[in-house]
Amino acid sequence: MLVHDFLEAFNVSTTQFTNKEQVMKDLGVFSGIILDIEKSFCQHRQ
Repeated sequence: MLVHDFLEAFNVSTTQFTNKEQVMKDLGVFSGIILDIEKSFCQHRQ
């Protein structure tokens, strides 16, 4: 859910990217980083 919130906050769906394949790869990396942060944060809260 947090990843979707970030994508919406950055208006990714309305941005005119020229290289959509590279953008999807970058979003995948970004998503993985955010998910790792989320997991780490949730583990420390318990």
